[in-house]
Amino acid sequence: MIKNNDRSKNLNNYKNKNLLLISGLVSSIIFTSLWIIQGMFASGYNPLKHPVSSLVFTPFAWIQSVNFLITGAFLIIFAFSLAKLKESENLPIYGILLIAICGIAWIFVGIFPTDPLNNFPIGTPILNIFPTFHGFLHSIFANIFFYGIALSSIIFAVKFSKNNSLKIKNSKNRSWLSILSYILGILVALFFTLTNLGFAQLFGLGNFPGLFQRIALISGFLWIGIISLYFFLYKLNNDFV
Repeated sequence: MIKNNDRSKNLNNYKNKNLLLISGLVSSIIFTSLWIIQGMFASGYNPLKHPVSSLVFTPFAWIQSVNFLITGAFLIIFAFSLAKLKESENLPIYGILLIAICGIAWIFVGIFPTDPLNNFPIGTPILNIFPTFHGFLHSIFANIFFYGIALSSIIFAVKFSKNNSLKIKNSKNRSWLSILSYILGILVALFFTLTNLGFAQLFGLGNFPGLFQRIALISGFLWIGIISLYFFLYKLNNDFV
């Protein structure tokens, strides 16, 4: 009976201390699911050519705007939950700070809508030479988000790869996370750079910037989701015993 009470107490303590670690995975699932579903029903919208942000020009524009805001908030919460583990797990403070900055930037991406791009909505110019003020800010904050996530993942990868830098029992898990973080961080930076080049109609990439952006998005949120789930389960395994 005493053991059961202790086990219940440990579970309650775990929930209070570490449940927010799953917020990174929640943000990944929510954001990715919503832009996929919206894109399926948007008339004239081509996911190969048009950015996720252009979903604000569809009849359900408010959904994508709220999607940015909610996802950004969850990223900030996730960064806060990682910060609480900084000392015990020796996590990289600059990597955590970048996640928080990316969450803030994502909120502003939702506040400042994009300008029409690549002939969407239909009838608008392919190349927007004179962006609006809100369109300019949208682009700035989007760049902060993508390159911030890429840099954060690489910072975490370096930390994961160092011997004894994390108190993880299984060294294979550390190597696995390091390699994955490197790969996904490079993919985010590479494909978002291709995205920018495509929307600028450079190097014949104008037909695929939407595809490039989606690869960058999936890579970035996949990384967030994986480290979120990893640390959630890791703390569950170590605290709830």
